Amino acid sequence: MWIAQVNRREFFEFYLGSVKNIEKKVHALSEIQPSDKNEITLIWSIDPLEYFSLPCLVIVGDDDVKSLLSSVKAAPQAPTPITALSRIIDQKEAKQHFDSDAISLDSSIFPAIATLILVEGALHGNGKVGLQQLTPLLCKRTLAYAWGRAIGAQSSADSLLELPVRWLDVYSMLNTSAALNVAQRTVSYLTDGLTLLTQLAIGIKPSEPSGQLAFSLLHGNKYEQELAWKSLTACFSRPLSIETIQSMTREERGLQLQEALRALNSDKSQTERETLIAACAFLATKLAPGSLDHFETLKSAALPEILVWYGLYAALQHPKEIMSLHNGMGFRLLRDLLRSEDKIAPPISDIAYLELKIMARMGLEGIAGKVGHASELQVELIPYVSTSFTFQLRNLSRVDEGQQSFDMEPTDIALSPRARATRLAFELSELARDLPDYPGDHSPRKSTRRKSI
Repeated sequence: MWIAQVNRREFFEFYLGSVKNIEKKVHALSEIQPSDKNEITLIWSIDPLEYFSLPCLVIVGDDDVKSLLSSVKAAPQAPTPITALSRIIDQKEAKQHFDSDAISLDSSIFPAIATLILVEGALHGNGKVGLQQLTPLLCKRTLAYAWGRAIGAQSSADSLLELPVRWLDVYSMLNTSAALNVAQRTVSYLTDGLTLLTQLAIGIKPSEPSGQLAFSLLHGNKYEQELAWKSLTACFSRPLSIETIQSMTREERGLQLQEALRALNSDKSQTERETLIAACAFLATKLAPGSLDHFETLKSAALPEILVWYGLYAALQHPKEIMSLHNGMGFRLLRDLLRSEDKIAPPISDIAYLELKIMARMGLEGIAGKVGHASELQVELIPYVSTSFTFQLRNLSRVDEGQQSFDMEPTDIALSPRARATRLAFELSELARDLPDYPGDHSPRKSTRRKSI
């Protein structure tokens, strides 16, 4: 890699196309060494003097990222969004990604994260999207997807805590208040499950019974499972062991679940209610093991928390079977979650979170022509963790289409069949008018149109 340490003036001159002031400062290094002085460190994967290119990585002083980005926005000729070209991080973030020892993670939790991505995608649909309608694109628009990417990138605990806040902040910039309300509720349901899986990934055994059951399921310890289940069902009128439940017929297990769901309607403390919800979810996984067949049934109970625990417990017990559902959607998500970004590679996003915040103050119209995909904005929420959001400026003025961000494609106002047919006929006639005429002897059908003069 190649590195140069410059001041702010030299930084701006270089980004405006001048290499004169940094020619003598560029040198090859085998490891990253951020400056202890008040300087900016530029890092390339190729020699910038031989092949002019912008740095892949820019390291600034702690808390200086926002200040630098604001200065860039004030320079009319500077490239924008600059974070689509160079990843800009502070020294604290650089040390966390380059100097810290890698944490040993239990990768067997990723199928459960992939399942929570599916659950979240369905919840964002607000009853209009089922598991079978989800696509990889829709799944990449979830907080759970960003969280899984952050765990794979071994982001710091501070970054993980910041992730839901930033995800919702970006969502609020690009959507209506109605859509934001649904997203906020959905995120509140997901946070406990994602936090639990993070604990399991680094080997921490939770203290509450619902988490202890998840821990024992992950490690396949049947004795610990029975102990955790006993604590979880202490408030049941007739608690049964896991072994007893598994020996029952499917109908008998269904009756057990119905009884547990009815108990949720009685007066319970918040702690008892949370425990009952987890117990109901685990019972539901025993009705059709290795599947999510009862997802829609549980969704009709209007208790989204159950869906989170249902997906989590199902994936911890039968990861391969759950990942194979819906044409292997889970395996596709696993591929993306486990794919790590090269630390010295250019960003893959359209813009980073802090730069988007600055641009939003001046209006998002300026970024409309700079996105990589139509109607989609890829944002790097924290270093090396990017996720997608639907980006349509007209969404910001709508109040009646709360779930536009999770639609497959942008939709027009509903038209009658006759109106749609009329519009289609008009579009076909316009297309035919623009087609060139074939020479008479070579056309499969001799043209009768007169050429305009």
